[in-house]
Amino acid sequence: MPPKWLRYFKFITDFSNYFYFKNFNKVFIPDYKEYNKSLAGKLSHTPLTHFFPHKYVGAISSYTKLHLREDIDYLFIISGYLEDKKDKFVAKLLEEAKKLDGKKVFILGNAGDTNVETIEESNITIFPAATKEFRNELFCRAKTIVSRTGYTTIMDLVELDKKAILFPTPNSTEQEYLAAYHTYKNYFVISEDEESINFNELKKKLEKTEPLKPKNKTHEALEVIEHTINQAYHKNYFSIVIPVFNEEKYIKATLEKLQKLNYDKKSFEIIAVENGSSDNSFEILKSYEERMENLSVYQSAKGISQAKNYGLRHCSQNSGYTIFLDADTLLERDFLNELNTYLNKNSNKNLVVGTTAVEPADSYSWYDKVWFAFYNIAHRVSKTSFSIQIAKTDIAKEVKFDENLNFSEDLKFIKTMLVFGDFFFLNTKEVATSTRRFKKDGYFKTLFYWNIQALTPEKFKQQKPYSFVR
Repeated sequence: MPPKWLRYFKFITDFSNYFYFKNFNKVFIPDYKEYNKSLAGKLSHTPLTHFFPHKYVGAISSYTKLHLREDIDYLFIISGYLEDKKDKFVAKLLEEAKKLDGKKVFILGNAGDTNVETIEESNITIFPAATKEFRNELFCRAKTIVSRTGYTTIMDLVELDKKAILFPTPNSTEQEYLAAYHTYKNYFVISEDEESINFNELKKKLEKTEPLKPKNKTHEALEVIEHTINQAYHKNYFSIVIPVFNEEKYIKATLEKLQKLNYDKKSFEIIAVENGSSDNSFEILKSYEERMENLSVYQSAKGISQAKNYGLRHCSQNSGYTIFLDADTLLERDFLNELNTYLNKNSNKNLVVGTTAVEPADSYSWYDKVWFAFYNIAHRVSKTSFSIQIAKTDIAKEVKFDENLNFSEDLKFIKTMLVFGDFFFLNTKEVATSTRRFKKDGYFKTLFYWNIQALTPEKFKQQKPYSFVR
C-alpha cells in the first residue's frame, strides 16, 4: 500500500500489476475469499482481482501446530526495521516486560549472535536469534505473542490460534493499514504507541479480542494449490469429429494439419464420418486411416447432423470435449495446447459449448480478413459458430444434433447446450477455413442468407434442403 501522498497514483501500479498477473493461469492469494473473514482487508480484496485469474486459498504459515505445554506467558518476537529504532523499541519492551508476571522470552532476530541472555529476577530469557524449528516450538509454547504487524506474523498467529499484541513498524504503510484493519476487526490488540507502552491496559484489551478461527488453514491451502496446479497441467482428452461429404478437394489438407498437431497423440482422437459422398472422399479417408494411429473412419447416413451424431457415439469414454470441425477447416499445430490451457484456466466456470475465432485459409486479401473479423465478433456476441463448434462430450451426447434439420443444426445445438452451462469463445490465430462459401455468393449475400436461416421457423428448416458449396 503506497503512502497517502502517492495513493492518487495507485492506478499506475495496479495497471502494471494487471499486465503482470494476467500472464499466469492462476494467482494464489493467501487470504480468505469472504471479506468478513479476510486477514488482509483491501490489500488482498481489490478491484484488480476481477481482471486476472486468481484463487483465495486461506492463510499459509511455515509453522506447524505442536501440542506442547504453554509454559511461556509472553513471547516477544522483534526483528526488522532500522537498528537504532529497533534497539530503542526493544529496550522499552524489556523495561515493561519486567513488570509482567510469568515467564517472558525474547527473540531479537540478530543474525550471527549466539549469546543467550537471562534476567533471572524478571524471569526473562533473551535469544538473539532462533532457527525456524526453535521459533516454531517457542511460538507453540507461548500464551501471548508480542510482535510486529507483518502479514506473515498474522498468518502464523491464525495458524496456531494465538492471541497477540502487535505493534506496526513506523512508516510501513502496509503494517499501518493492517494495524487499523485488525483494530476494527478486533482479532488482535494493536498498539501504535512505542513510547509509552502499558501492558496492563493492553492485557485488558486482549481479553476482549475475538481471534479469527477459520476451519481451513495451511494444510487445506496447500491442498487447494496442489489441486489447482494439477488442473492447470491437466491434459484434456479431445475428440475431433469431421463430417465429410464430397470433400476430396479439402480433406487431405485438413488431415495433414491434424497430423502435425503438437499435442500428446494419446490425448486426442480424430473421427471422420463420411456420409453419402459421390467422390473419392471415403477412399482418401481410408488411406489416411492406415497411417494415422488416432484416426478412425466411419460411414453414416447422409446428412451433417447424422454424421456429427454418429461421430459423437464413437467418441472415447475418456473424451472431455468434442470439436466438430468442418472438413475444409484447418487447425494449426498449437491449437489443442491453446484450447487445453484456456479450458484449464477457466476450469472454475461451467463451459459446455463454444467456438473460436476463424481466419481465412486461402486468402490474404484485406477484404476477406475484415469480413472474417466481423464474423468473429458476430459469433462471439450472438453465441453462434462458423465451421467449428466445441462441446462438452458427455452433455453433447445427451443433446445431439437435430437430424430433422437440413441446415442451422449448429444454432439449435448450441442453444440447447446453453441450458446446461456457459458459452465460450477462444480468440486464437490457430483456426482457419476456406472462403469457398463467400467466393460463390459473396459476403453480403451469404450474411443475408445466414440471417434468414437463423430466423426461419424450425418446421421450414426441416422441409428445405441445404445447398452445399463444393
